[in-house]
Amino acid sequence: MKKPDSNQFPLTTGSIPGQAPRCSYSGFTLIELLTTMAVLAILLSIGVPSYREMIRNNCIVTYNNAMISGVQLARSEAAKRRAPVRVSALNSSDGDNEWGPGLRIWQDANSDDTFNVGESIREIELSCGQTTMDETSGTTEFIYDSTGDVDTVSSLEICDDRSGERGSQITISPIGRPSSASITCS
Repeated sequence: MKKPDSNQFPLTTGSIPGQAPRCSYSGFTLIELLTTMAVLAILLSIGVPSYREMIRNNCIVTYNNAMISGVQLARSEAAKRRAPVRVSALNSSDGDNEWGPGLRIWQDANSDDTFNVGESIREIELSCGQTTMDETSGTTEFIYDSTGDVDTVSSLEICDDRSGERGSQITISPIGRPSSASITCS
């Protein structure tokens, strides 16, 4: 009788004389695979909604920080340049989201009350889902004078499409200092 070639059964772990060799296979059984998929599905059903909420909350924080840093930049530029510096909404035509697309910080070099090429100090563009930034009285521009005071007291509300959730309100005081507070969005 011919002895089997050792390469014929590469996965053998030993055999009993007169019987076929036993093979050991590595891998997953169907039950192990289904159990793993069920656990993964449960974890995803819990985690994905929480992740969406985190993204939406981060959008509100991003808008808040961008507006406050933009206002602080405009105030410091007005003092540094010893000239008025303007902060304007990028989309003044949208009555409920004037400031949502972003803001422009600029100096009116030729005093024509109109933004012209070359007058921009910085533009901050924002786009984050359904987040809106609305000035409550409809103001789309305010001007910092050389002392850092602002011509218009403003209050901006930052919310998204979730009703009853927390948002943010930025208030710019008469001396030009911005402050932020949490609000409940309607």
